[in-house]
Amino acid sequence: MAHRSEDCKPLSISMRKFEGFPKLSLISSQPDVWLFHLPTEVDFDNKIPTGFFEQDFVRFQEKLPEESVVCFLTHPHIACYVIEELQNIINFKLWIAVKRKQAILRQGALPDDHVALLIFTNYKGSLQHNKTQIAYTYCPACDKTTKDYGGKKHLYSPYGTLMSDIWRDISYENDGEPKAILNRLKDLFGLEPHKQLVYCDGRDFFEFSTKEKRCTTGTAVQVKLPHSSDDVLNDPGESRLLNGDCIDILKTIPENSVDFIFADPPYNIKKKYDSWDDAQDITDYFSWCDQWIAESTRILKPGRTFAMINIPLWVVRHFSFAKRILDYQDWIVWEGLSLPLRKIMPAHYGIICFSKGKPIDIANHEEEPDWEIFQESMSLKPWYCVRSACIKKRNAIKITDRQPIGNLWWDIHRLKHNSKRVDHPCQLPPALMKRLIHTFTREGDLVLDPFNGAGTTTLTSEMLGRKFIGIELSATYHAIANERHQDLRKGKDPFAKNGTTPKAKNSRVARLQKQKYEVPKKTLQLEVKEIAVRLGRRPDREDIVKFSKYPIRYFDEYFIDWGEVCSAVGDKGMNEIPSPSSSNARQTELSFGAV
Repeated sequence: MAHRSEDCKPLSISMRKFEGFPKLSLISSQPDVWLFHLPTEVDFDNKIPTGFFEQDFVRFQEKLPEESVVCFLTHPHIACYVIEELQNIINFKLWIAVKRKQAILRQGALPDDHVALLIFTNYKGSLQHNKTQIAYTYCPACDKTTKDYGGKKHLYSPYGTLMSDIWRDISYENDGEPKAILNRLKDLFGLEPHKQLVYCDGRDFFEFSTKEKRCTTGTAVQVKLPHSSDDVLNDPGESRLLNGDCIDILKTIPENSVDFIFADPPYNIKKKYDSWDDAQDITDYFSWCDQWIAESTRILKPGRTFAMINIPLWVVRHFSFAKRILDYQDWIVWEGLSLPLRKIMPAHYGIICFSKGKPIDIANHEEEPDWEIFQESMSLKPWYCVRSACIKKRNAIKITDRQPIGNLWWDIHRLKHNSKRVDHPCQLPPALMKRLIHTFTREGDLVLDPFNGAGTTTLTSEMLGRKFIGIELSATYHAIANERHQDLRKGKDPFAKNGTTPKAKNSRVARLQKQKYEVPKKTLQLEVKEIAVRLGRRPDREDIVKFSKYPIRYFDEYFIDWGEVCSAVGDKGMNEIPSPSSSNARQTELSFGAV
């Protein structure tokens, strides 16, 4: 078993052939968990019709007991329509990306590596489920855990890590029943009052093939695209950084002039930006988003790509507007694991890609002459670690540990070290931008970022031999980007460690002051664990004052909060070397990763 759910009472599984949403008489008074299996492959020569649920789902939902859970398993493109239609009827909770066992090839897009598992509830409030851990995976080359846990092994369970909203340890097979997903859901929701998981296979029932004329010009009847102003920016192919409002500046750029647009806008989640209110009324926020999406569409060249990154629900809202003036191209899942804010770790960032008409073929990575860039544009094979010693060994004995990318990107990590950050609260890793730009552009193409921030997009564009336009509202961030470009032209690495601590923060967790620890934090946490064993409970501050051999000031000054002080208490302490059973499990998992 690749997972373990605490206090689980596994649900029974009822298999049904889907013939329309169940008749009201078939719905029991018991609050079941439902899984509707919709098509996971899409004919992109046809549009998916809106209103495909009509009133059937409304009548079904109204009959459901309040504690019910409703899940949909489908293709990401269809998932966007499902959320769009149902989010005002039933409460959307989670988009889980599940790896495919075999990728689906599509022209003009990356191989489809994942399916969407959507979770809705008939109740409001937090999703109720069992705490679930995913078993550790181990590197095929060094037999250590895929992730290097460094000096924090004492903080982790011997079994595995907390589950996230990206499932790569199990796989979805294109044919048959999704047994691995059913097995996980029956444990995940195996708690009162649920007793049954009802699986309804509707892949043959739903046929998303209503013919619609494709948008080949980037203009659709529903939305009238804006026109450029009289003040047209001369020579849009000249690289430049521009300080000002992105909508105003986009209006000065000629239509059909940009090869690739990437947008990482403020998410409206109360981040502290220098010149932007990130807590707007949600209607005003999306009205603003629609304006820069429309202007970006106007200046994009036919056949080229416009990519937007955001949390999944906001990406779906961008989709609702953009589908009227652009063609859906791809949904890239970036596994950017962040802070453990809930019992399912938030890791899923959606990068939705649209093309202006039929997309041109994406770049062929195998044509890249630069070995370093070639390596960055490829993906690590499943479960290989990123320890420098292991990489060196693999290179020495010529182990092939890379493969062409699909649209599930798990091997690019967030910027976690302050030494690689500058004074901007939200910075994407340069490896992510290098992969995007390398995938969707060729040398000499023009890349535009309307929210350039500290310059990650434009810097990586220049490093890859692309032209760029970076637009930034904040004069402070604009100046930082300018300085970094100057450093690049002097031969300096703008993404190297800089030895400073930025003032801007990317999370609400307080930053500890730099200090020299007289006693290692690990030593203090392990002592707290010993005290907890003696007391038979989690110790409080008074217990540490009474029983610890170290001054209480160490605990006050070295840790963010009391939860971190006690983080080693309980079933903690992992073994980095696999047991025979986990090695066997790893071999099974590795077979799932083949493309």
